[in-house]
Amino acid sequence: MLKMILLSFVLPVFTGAGVLAFGWLCPPLRKVRWIASCAFGVALACGFILAYFGEMGYVVPSVPPVRSEGWLIVLGLFCLPLAVFLAFTEDKEHPWVEMTGLVMGFAVALLPAIFAAEKSFFGGTAKPLFPDMGALAHGALALEIALGMILMIRLATTRGGPTIPCALAFAFLGGAALSMASGWISLTILFGVLSAISGTAGLFSKFSGMPLIGRGGASVAVILLILLSTACWYKTTAPDDLHWWYWILVALSPFLLVPLENRLFAKMPDAAAFWIRMVVVALPVIYVIIRVLPMITGDGGSDSTDEMDDMMRMYQ
Repeated sequence: MLKMILLSFVLPVFTGAGVLAFGWLCPPLRKVRWIASCAFGVALACGFILAYFGEMGYVVPSVPPVRSEGWLIVLGLFCLPLAVFLAFTEDKEHPWVEMTGLVMGFAVALLPAIFAAEKSFFGGTAKPLFPDMGALAHGALALEIALGMILMIRLATTRGGPTIPCALAFAFLGGAALSMASGWISLTILFGVLSAISGTAGLFSKFSGMPLIGRGGASVAVILLILLSTACWYKTTAPDDLHWWYWILVALSPFLLVPLENRLFAKMPDAAAFWIRMVVVALPVIYVIIRVLPMITGDGGSDSTDEMDDMMRMYQ
């Protein structure tokens, strides 16, 4: 148990914190724009990758994976170079941001079709990204990732400091609670690692000149948040009282920052504006956690086992 905790949680969180310390706190490095810009995204990706391998074993993933949860690590590994690449595009404006979101959204959603070779996903022969996902669900996933990336990148270009990392920490924490209530313990740990790294980024930003999370950080955070939420909904048998819109509330919570970027908040003291933003973001997450708490404690939770291999569905 101790070894699992160390490999699945402690090591990934400390690795993510180390990446942030190098990129945001080390004076020579934080002055290099692309390093500071990609630090948050690289920290999230590294933490996620190490946590996944700590849970599932250090095995080189295949593409396409044998089991659908393998897409998580495939995309997690892809997020690492993506964060670095997008750090070099900070000066590119419209339509670069919009095209980045659209390309990434549809690329993720169409992965099964891309790697199906001669098979056609829309013809019903290729395996879906996750069990029971149809063409409409893949299209919805593409639009969610695309729109989420566009909004978060736009927000990340104007709002620096701890606001966005702390908002993401709340969202990932809500995802951990929902995963726990659904019975997927491994995903709970992954969400927990991402939440801890995001919270650490919020703390470090107070001592590093209020840096921006960058396009890479915004993109990686959105991809992981939406992808993990979708995976848990489709790959687990959730309790009857765990409604689909709980996931919507959690995934949308950091985007509540968008309408709060207005003149009224600009005139407020920084501390007051920060705490009001955090309350607005935290409210839906707290509501969801309160609703699923009885399921986590055993008063109506999932009947699924804690063992991922016993719980996960094999491809049909």
